Amino acid sequence: MTDLANNNPLFYNSALLFSQESMEKLKNAKIALAGLGGIGSITLEMLVRSGIENFKIADYDKYSKENLNRQLFATVDTIGKNKALVAKERMLKINPSCNIEVFKDGVTYKNAHDFCKDSDIILVLPDSEAIKVLIHKIAKKNKTPCIMASRDSLENASRWFIRAKLWDYKNENTVSFAKTNHPELDKFEIEELNQDILDKYDEKIKIKKMNLFKEKALKGADLFKSISKKDLIERIENTPDYYNRHVCSVIANSAGCFAAVSAIKYILREKCEYIGIDLW
Repeated sequence: MTDLANNNPLFYNSALLFSQESMEKLKNAKIALAGLGGIGSITLEMLVRSGIENFKIADYDKYSKENLNRQLFATVDTIGKNKALVAKERMLKINPSCNIEVFKDGVTYKNAHDFCKDSDIILVLPDSEAIKVLIHKIAKKNKTPCIMASRDSLENASRWFIRAKLWDYKNENTVSFAKTNHPELDKFEIEELNQDILDKYDEKIKIKKMNLFKEKALKGADLFKSISKKDLIERIENTPDYYNRHVCSVIANSAGCFAAVSAIKYILREKCEYIGIDLW
């Protein structure tokens, strides 16, 4: 048994799989993680339980009862509390040696550079598409790899798939997420952006997402056994970000596990360009 495994219980069983060098790489890795919802919360916990000790975590949101079905840190005791602060408290109970810097206002235009700097890898998991673009643009400039994980519905919203993907910006030929997914925002240089531009873009994307989800859901409305088509439409139209909430825990949490696996494989330099699984 290695010295690290003897001194750190999180590595005791890992010593069966990882060398002392690999465990040291994990312990010393610096991770930035934006978004602590259904995907990000389980990603963080899996990374901490894998022995990683250095984190920046960001989320402006507070827990609500709607989070209880899928978000790992959501309990009746954490409702109303900031997600990033709750996450830090929980992680320190798993490993008191963790160094965790909290961005309780989430990632914004003003703090994005501080959030991204000095990280070995960035987990880009916020709800905001504009903030995803901003992080990717900064990461590409800094040559910092990014990982994203997501879950999405197929054409009738009754069947879901999950995926995790790596953007290895250490490779200058890697095409950025911003360029391929959001060219309208990618045309701006980082210095030309501001919070107002980001917020307006997000509002437009939210409407687009809601309309797309509504279209998918109505196609599969007959498959929803516990809700009528009329009630489904009312729920979609009256619930903010319903397209984000309409998912059970196993789907969101599985995507988070995929993100954690991708990060660990990259840290240990066992590159993972793409992993995906189809559920249901």
